Amino acid sequence: MKPLAAPSDLTSMDLTSVDAIIFDLGGVIIELDYGKTIAALSQLAGFDVSQVYTQQRQTSLFSDFETGAIGAAEFRDGLRSHLNFSAPDADIDTAWNALILSYPKQRIELLQSLRQRLPIYLLSNNNELHLARCEELFETTFGSTFGSLDDQFNRAYYSHQMGDRKPNASIYQQVIDEQGLAPARTLFVEDTAHNVDGAKGVGLQTLHITNGLKIEDICW
Repeated sequence: MKPLAAPSDLTSMDLTSVDAIIFDLGGVIIELDYGKTIAALSQLAGFDVSQVYTQQRQTSLFSDFETGAIGAAEFRDGLRSHLNFSAPDADIDTAWNALILSYPKQRIELLQSLRQRLPIYLLSNNNELHLARCEELFETTFGSTFGSLDDQFNRAYYSHQMGDRKPNASIYQQVIDEQGLAPARTLFVEDTAHNVDGAKGVGLQTLHITNGLKIEDICW
């Protein structure tokens, strides 16, 4: 299925053909900068770690953490071994979470508005440490104004809790099946191209957030 529109042409979204929306988290709702985590880990390791970790290319250590195959303690030990450095847990957590920047308030207000009109869901490739930081940042940013991060959605799905990850067809299908969604009438909003392709593969409508497009700049 083709994307609804080219990002450069998209200023409004017609939801008459949409019964539900599935949002990605990082890069769509929360601002990220992968370069900050790469720089922080490089400082701990003493060399440029971008050769072993990028958003697009990861060793099995990162994928295993993202699918919940390993926990935080094993992940930290794996980083120490893989990158050949020693550092306290707290320093590793700080470096690993450095990419997580901010929640623009307009995006949370948009989610609140959309949820009054139709069901919205979250499907995020995530891990134990990043999710804890995302939840903490939401609380420190908004207090009790909007409730918790998960409260913004009818249901939030995280890869490390599901034992699966995007762009595998099975992870989209699990959400579709559990929520009784019609793929052709469900919009998936994502910033990573191969995850958009995975969603198309199971018949979802897609909106690729790229080229400076922000969800709060679209008239929904």
